[in-house]
Amino acid sequence: MAQYSNGQTIQIGDRILWGAKTPATIVFVLDDEQFSPEYPREEWILYKNEIGKVGVKLDLPSEVILDSPEDFVFVAHAENNRG
Repeated sequence: MAQYSNGQTIQIGDRILWGAKTPATIVFVLDDEQFSPEYPREEWILYKNEIGKVGVKLDLPSEVILDSPEDFVFVAHAENNRG
């Protein structure tokens, strides 16, 4: 299960700060196989074997898949992910 440094579970739709300053949104989490409709499982699941551990995709201007959430500062879960 992918987690932030504070122990909270990483979920699609989460708002974060990447590198403590760049706002971003989580659009998929490979190790938990959570995928947003804009990034369907069928198109992205192959990266799970290549990355080998935590892999998340951020909604950023450039295409980037990160394999470590250490540079993430959790801001808030998406409204639809709240219990």
